Parts: sequence; structure tokens; C-alpha cells
Amino acid sequence: MDGEEALWKSVVIQVTAEDVPGMPEPYSCAFRFRDMNKWLVGEFKDNSYRGHFHTEGSVKLDADGNRLFNVPHQCDAWLTQQSYVRSTNPDGVVAAVQLFSDKTLVNRKNLSCHPIKATLLNIDLSIRITHIKNVAYLPTLARPQSYTPERWRLVKCAFISKALSIMLDPLKQLSRTGVELETPSGDKVTAFPCLLSYVMDDPEAKDVYGIKAAPAMHPCELCWMEFDHLCDGRGLAEQRTVEDLVRCKRAAVELRSGRALKSQDTITFEGQEIPTTRVATCLPTPFPLCGFANQDAHHHASIIYCVGYESMHNEDLGVFLDIIRGIDFHLTATVGKMQANRVQRMMNANMAALPRAGGFSSVFECTHQIMF
Repeated sequence: MDGEEALWKSVVIQVTAEDVPGMPEPYSCAFRFRDMNKWLVGEFKDNSYRGHFHTEGSVKLDADGNRLFNVPHQCDAWLTQQSYVRSTNPDGVVAAVQLFSDKTLVNRKNLSCHPIKATLLNIDLSIRITHIKNVAYLPTLARPQSYTPERWRLVKCAFISKALSIMLDPLKQLSRTGVELETPSGDKVTAFPCLLSYVMDDPEAKDVYGIKAAPAMHPCELCWMEFDHLCDGRGLAEQRTVEDLVRCKRAAVELRSGRALKSQDTITFEGQEIPTTRVATCLPTPFPLCGFANQDAHHHASIIYCVGYESMHNEDLGVFLDIIRGIDFHLTATVGKMQANRVQRMMNANMAALPRAGGFSSVFECTHQIMF
């Protein structure tokens, strides 16, 4: 076994009737992923990052005293995690993990897979973008004819939940205990990993969160806005928390087990009244990102908010942003930079009226989420 191969693990994940009641038979598939402890050690001591690696979060102001958010270690999410770590470990540093996954397909040994990539936001962007590494391969799961699309989605979400939980569990443990690491410059530090950003498409985000898409009553990953009001300019409703999501998922187990709730406005569960519509929107699958230390911090550092900016009320907004970036070059070449900027400002102003988490400006100046 060569050095690179030793960094990888493979497990067979099985989804059974215990995960999805009514399954005609268990479903098994292999999941290949990197040892995330070894990945973290390797990223910290990589000499190619020397001079481009940051362990200290800070606040930066411009000449007029306005807060700047040019790099990840200047954002509120990083500073919140740093404060949490140093409340018990004064010399501790944040290891800011960023994951990427989408519907891109690769072929590995005749198996079609979706790669999951990872990097550390401690690394400067100019270096980071050329060193993003594959850390897992989620297999595409072909639906057997015996499954309805609805039941198969439960199987798929249960598989994703188990796979991500297995891959991320070592980092979750280290988020509490810390780990002694060596930085590219040779300094010894105690690092506490956190999942600061997970960039994914909106359909995939719903599979990871385990919630139903529109026209379900509460299809937003970030808040409890009702479906009928998603795009009417109201902004965010009551925000979801990890505790909210996990409790509703546990209650959904009761809902799927045959308890008749349609005629009830609320369900009493674990001593709390929960609106039935919230329970019905959640799939009865575990939330795989749950388990990091400080996971339910103030909203800009909550694990709920680590998912990238495609997750928003108006799902088309992410597409609009891609279009703007795509035509910017052609606008500038055709009408000049000043007129192109004028058009950009007009389009930005129009889209700013659409509700999204954290305000439209956070696409460019990160306050709540990491877009780097």
C-alpha cells in the first residue's frame, strides 16, 4: 500500500428497515473517504502553504472605520469559534474546514460517484484554490424498481447521513479535544477543527439537512418561513437551530410510525409543543453535520449556517449571480467598465430585494457565511 492509498478508507454502508420502515430489503453500497485526521495533519504541515497560512482571527477596519471582510479569518463566524475555543484553551487556534460537493460525476473503477472536496480556510485563497483535495466519493444510488421515488429519497438521505457522519466523526471529536499540530512555518499549535463552510447546490443541501423541498410547508434550510411567503420580500422568519432541526427529526420518527397528526396543529414532543407542519417538513433521518462543538452558536457561526449561499429563499438567485459573473466580461468589453459597473449596480439593487440569509451584500462582504 503506497502512502496516498494509506490515507483512504472504505466502508460498506447499509440502509435497513430500521432507517426506512417498509423497505423491502436492506440496501448496501461502498463509501470511500479519506482519513480526515491524517488529512488535517497533512494540510497543517504542508510546506507549500508557508507564508500563506493563518491561525489568528482578527478585525480589520478601513480608513473610515468600516469593518472589512476580505479574508475568512476576519469574518464573524471565525471570531465566534475562536472565542469559544479560547474560553477554555487560551492558546487554541481554529482549523476552519471548508467542504465542497455538487452533482459533478466522476468514474472510479466503473462506479459513478460524486466527489466531496475539502480545504482549510486558514490558507490564502490564491494558494487554496489550487490545493483543494478530494476527500470522499459519494456513490450514485440507482433506484430499484421496487421503490417509489419518495421512499427511495429516504434511502438516499439515510445513506448520505451515515456516510457524512462516518467521514466527519473524527473532526467532530477533535473539535472538543483539540489536536497538537505543526503549522507550515514550524510552529506547534493546538488546533480545534470546525466546519465553517460547506458549499453545495440547493437540492443537495436539502438531502444533507433531510428536509422536504417545495411545495412542503417549510422548505427553507435556514428558517421556518412558510412556502407561500418564500419570495414575497419578508426576509427570514424564525431561524432554525440545530436543536430545532434535530428535535423535529426525532418527532418525525413518530409521524412516520403511523401517528395521525394531520388534524392537529401541534405535537407535544420531549416536553415541547412543536407545530405539526414543521415536523412534517423534516425527513426522519439524522442530521450528519450535527456533533461539532459550539454547533448552535449565534447564527453566523451555527452549523446550520455553514452551508454555502445557494441555500436561500429564492433558489434562482444563485443562478442569477452566476449569470452576472458570466456576462461581466462581455459587458465590460462592449460598453466599457463604467457602464458595466452601472448595469451591475442596477442588477444588484433589483436582486437585493429578494430575501436571502444575511443580506445580499454578504455575497461580496462576508458577515454571516463564508464565500471564499
